[in-house]
Amino acid sequence: MSVKRKLVLNTIFVSIPRALSWVLTLFVTPYVVGQLGISLFGVWSLLFSLSLYFFLADFGFASSIARFVAEADATRNDERLSQIFSVALWFYAALSLALVTATLAWQKEIRAFFRIELSDDPSLDLAYVATIFGCACSLLAMAFSQILEGLQKMNVSGSISSIGILAMNVASAIAVGLGFGVAGLAVVFAAANFLTLVAALAAIWKSVPNLRLKPFETSLFKAMLKYGAQLHVSMLAFILVVRTESPIISSVLGATAVGYYRLANGLAGLSRDLPSLLVGALLPTATMLHASARRDELKRLYERANAYLAFFAFSVSAFFFCFADALLRLWLDSDEFRLAALPMRLMTVGFCANVLTSATISLTRAMGLTRQELVVNLVIVVSHVGLNVALLRWLGMSGVGVATALVLAPASLSLMALLSPKFEASLLELCGKIWLPNLLMVAGSSLVALGVYALAQEGLRPQEWSIRQEELVKLLAAGSAFVGTQLVLGERFGMIRFADLRDLLKRKTA
Repeated sequence: MSVKRKLVLNTIFVSIPRALSWVLTLFVTPYVVGQLGISLFGVWSLLFSLSLYFFLADFGFASSIARFVAEADATRNDERLSQIFSVALWFYAALSLALVTATLAWQKEIRAFFRIELSDDPSLDLAYVATIFGCACSLLAMAFSQILEGLQKMNVSGSISSIGILAMNVASAIAVGLGFGVAGLAVVFAAANFLTLVAALAAIWKSVPNLRLKPFETSLFKAMLKYGAQLHVSMLAFILVVRTESPIISSVLGATAVGYYRLANGLAGLSRDLPSLLVGALLPTATMLHASARRDELKRLYERANAYLAFFAFSVSAFFFCFADALLRLWLDSDEFRLAALPMRLMTVGFCANVLTSATISLTRAMGLTRQELVVNLVIVVSHVGLNVALLRWLGMSGVGVATALVLAPASLSLMALLSPKFEASLLELCGKIWLPNLLMVAGSSLVALGVYALAQEGLRPQEWSIRQEELVKLLAAGSAFVGTQLVLGERFGMIRFADLRDLLKRKTA
């Protein structure tokens, strides 16, 4: 199988569980909000955010697993694979045990810090314990999924993740529908992650029949940790920029504001995550090309990955920015939550700038080059927290979006300026050949879509439809016009190539 075809198939398999998660979240979240109310939904959001802090505790070790496994698999070295698996198992088992012990022992202090308190809900103790157990299982499952991805078994890891996501969302809806509240959501979260962990371990042993559990190898652990630790700041930046607004908002504005923030962040995050699907399988493929000294192929991969990423990132972000109010109305079937629209728009700008770096980052990580990324993300970590605290008190909810945009946009440009020379390119070249043409295209497509939306709005005025029905029709009309215009302009100006898709389809039928 060619590198291009394998990369496309792996990207599809990686994308399926993420897309499924987004679709289910879009349907399940309004139901959960309706059953719990915005205040209890804010409490559950705070509990759920604890899982992301668990991932910080591995010092970036998980980031190294896929790369080391990909290198070992390229040489068919089962002995090396056994060593990597054993180091990961021993390390994450010990880490999970330590984290569970600490979070249970300091439960009172942690709940007070995050303001996770409800005087009239005694089930919150169960919810906290179940969430902690689920966090530990999620941490282990994530680590072992990295092994499957390093083996380029994205079809297996994707299937496991998809089933787990589907089961968790369906069970969550049932739990809140039966009146189990936040505690029911936490128990479902724990059970789903435990079963996902078991399935991932079974899949690894099936994929590598000769895998053996070995003693902990300190030298291998140090090598993996050294590589992963350089990426740890990147994960820290993601957590702080995307997720830690919850406790900050809660401490300044209260738990109800966290609920509004989660709604804004949910849609803005979708505008970031959709284009990111294109780079989900880049690391193992780029690692193979770099290890084989196939420099020309790696450079071509860099050029095409950035071109397609920019096209989709600008397209999705522009549509979400223009139709933030309409998307919120469609999602939640109410005008009550439109307070989240402005923060959503501002976060979309920052996320778009940030996602433009993801293809280049994946390729440089495959080459073992992480220092520049480390420096820039350290700046992001330091500046974002302070700016968030200051702007929240001054601008309220909008301060979160302003902080995200002000931090991520210049930092992302700086990172691309540092990394692009590794592929014999420059930031000015990227701007002139890729980013500026895409900005002009989405500006034209957005104007067309806004015009169609306004025409649809005029035509629907005599109708007596619900908010969701009305917005669905208007957004379908506007979205169809936007997508059609973007595809025509993208092909016309060479931003996308339908010939690439035709070639892949021909090879498939052949």
